[in-house]
Amino acid sequence: PRGNGKSGRPATAEGYKLEAMAGDALAVMDATETKRAILFGYSIGGLIASIIAGHHPERVEAMIGRLKGMEHGA
Repeated sequence: PRGNGKSGRPATAEGYKLEAMAGDALAVMDATETKRAILFGYSIGGLIASIIAGHHPERVEAMIGRLKGMEHGA
């Protein structure tokens, strides 16, 4: 995600919104001319994948999501 490791940091808190990160993933798909993709997300990535699937189902072939803390018995 943005602001992690060597990635740039957003100038405002708006840049940390999950919808903005979903937009980043869609921009990569557009730049690579990927019409549909199989999305895999773990933890925050699962939330971002869910946003993409919910708002742009036509772009999603399948989705695998794993939300941290949702393990069986947790």
